[in-house]
Amino acid sequence: MRLTQSVAAVAACAQLGYALDLDVTSSDSIRTAASTLAHGLMNYYQNNKTDTPKESIGTLPWPLYWWEAGAVWGGLIDYWAYTNDTSFNDVVMQAMMAQTGTDNNFLPEAYYSSMVYTPLVHDYQKQVTDNYTG
Repeated sequence: MRLTQSVAAVAACAQLGYALDLDVTSSDSIRTAASTLAHGLMNYYQNNKTDTPKESIGTLPWPLYWWEAGAVWGGLIDYWAYTNDTSFNDVVMQAMMAQTGTDNNFLPEAYYSSMVYTPLVHDYQKQVTDNYTG
């Protein structure tokens, strides 16, 4: 009986799975897969709505932690750099700027040190700040 219940549970979950079509030899296929993932990720992010408190902008809902939010923003900067898709640049800039302190520093440093380094590598600030509307 227990085995039957386990198999039924696994079968039910298997239907929830999702796969991307990806040809790693095709730049277009890689960009399409990356776009699908980036759009899905941003559909999950809700902390840029008008009524969101400033301290929540740029963070992810529980049970996700600050370092995971840093990975999201750094990943979206990489996404922009590799695909030239500017769809999320304003949201990324808003998230980064909302997490600055009174001295324009980031706390905790460990979270933002990797996220801040990524834009430097890709010259993100020069590319985005002139067009930032937040």
